[in-house]
Amino acid sequence: MAMILACLHGLMMSPIEYLKQKNPPTDSWQVFDYIFPFYTSVFLFSTVYFLLYCLILRRRACVERNLIIPSIGYGILWTT
Repeated sequence: MAMILACLHGLMMSPIEYLKQKNPPTDSWQVFDYIFPFYTSVFLFSTVYFLLYCLILRRRACVERNLIIPSIGYGILWTT
């Protein structure tokens, strides 16, 4: 499972690299046009997925209460 996750993490940047190669940059800061929306959408959809998981499973959700705040903090740090 860790190998699959590592492969998926490696492939996450592929669309950005494809866009950068297809449209050659005219300035050195063009990469930031892609990075911020990408990481923001990753954070947004993982938050939505987590909230839907909690709403659907309600009392049966397997969520450690002491891990919620650190995982949100990690997500914020990962997107910045």
